[in-house]
Amino acid sequence: MTRLVQYPLARPGGYAIPDGVTLPFDGMFAGAPNLTWVEVPPSITIIPNDTFNGCTSLTKVTFPPTLVDIGQRSFAGTAVGHITIPADVFCIGAYTFSDCANLRGLIFLGDVPFLDYEDEEEWIGGVAPDYATYFLADRSGFFSPSWETLPAVEIENGDGPPVAWLLSHGLRGDADLSSSTNGDGVSLLLAYAFGLDPKVNQIDRLPKAKSVDGALELSFFGNSPGIDYQAEASSDLLNWSSEGVTLTDPDADGMRRAILSSVGTSHRRYMRLRVRKRDQR
Repeated sequence: MTRLVQYPLARPGGYAIPDGVTLPFDGMFAGAPNLTWVEVPPSITIIPNDTFNGCTSLTKVTFPPTLVDIGQRSFAGTAVGHITIPADVFCIGAYTFSDCANLRGLIFLGDVPFLDYEDEEEWIGGVAPDYATYFLADRSGFFSPSWETLPAVEIENGDGPPVAWLLSHGLRGDADLSSSTNGDGVSLLLAYAFGLDPKVNQIDRLPKAKSVDGALELSFFGNSPGIDYQAEASSDLLNWSSEGVTLTDPDADGMRRAILSSVGTSHRRYMRLRVRKRDQR
């Protein structure tokens, strides 16, 4: 096991902490003005006190499912917009999310953790005006429409990733995924499934079939968590079937291909993609 003693404060950009590293001391990233994002590996189960305190450019943090404890003031004064709290986190310290003016949402995947602060203290404060806490429907200890004096929203199991995606694009975490925010007719669900920006007109960025060596082929991003993808073919636009259609697994970039072989010239063939939220029950 390798210990990280101190992060170089002047280093710019993001940092993926190598797996196998631990954080043995408080404040090891504190005050780093140019740190923009952090990916925490599974080897780190505890975020010590003041770890990212005062990292004013820090906008994104990714936690591993192994995390169990988030220390005092660890994200105070950062620019994070949203954070997903893993299911096994059982303690959050005082002032952990204080003075986080850009924080629009915390997404809790587990039960309510122990909030380790005194009456005159707080664990969260100074957040964005449209902040809300998001929690899964089958978790205990939360309440809506308000929890810990702030707005709270119950979401369905498996909706954590779509909520995080909505927040990252400046939308409310409880926005209707069947709606279109910019009038292009592309629903938020489609934008999420295909990795598109919902704030930009996406009608020309949807996957389109093309002929490749006598086959009909669709290339698209198809690796969004909680989404099922299905490719179907038809000869009359009325009857659709996945028979004869090959759907590849996502590659390292999340890209997939749907391939309809032996497209003859004697009749027309069509292909479509269907996406839906995965049944989490």
